[in-house]
Amino acid sequence: MHETIDVQGNAEKLTKQLEAQLAELNAKLEQSAREIVELNSVKARTQAENAEHVRQIEEAESQVNQLTKLKQTLGKQLEETKASLEEESRLRAKFQSEARNFQVSTSSFLLVAFSFLTVKKFQNGRAVPSLVPEPWHRFR
Repeated sequence: MHETIDVQGNAEKLTKQLEAQLAELNAKLEQSAREIVELNSVKARTQAENAEHVRQIEEAESQVNQLTKLKQTLGKQLEETKASLEEESRLRAKFQSEARNFQVSTSSFLLVAFSFLTVKKFQNGRAVPSLVPEPWHRFR
């Protein structure tokens, strides 16, 4: 009987230990379930944030592409404007040179023409300068 009591005591002791282990394992299982729920929540939040970041990156890339195209367009316009300005400057210099040459030619021509057209006419014994050659005086 003493053995039966010992076996019964050991069985109760073992039952208590197993119940304690079961309670501990159930607590750990509940804690793990809560952690899984929390991790799934964090995962969902992280996926949503990632999707938002991907959208922002795509939007930024689109803006970069638009700015790159704009930069290329403005670069082409700048080059065309520079070429136009250079052509205008070249033409201006050419016209200024031609104008100076024309002015010099005109001045020389006027000096020569003035010397040929200046005719002296005598009135009352005095010489009177005239800008028109003598034959033209007849038509006045």
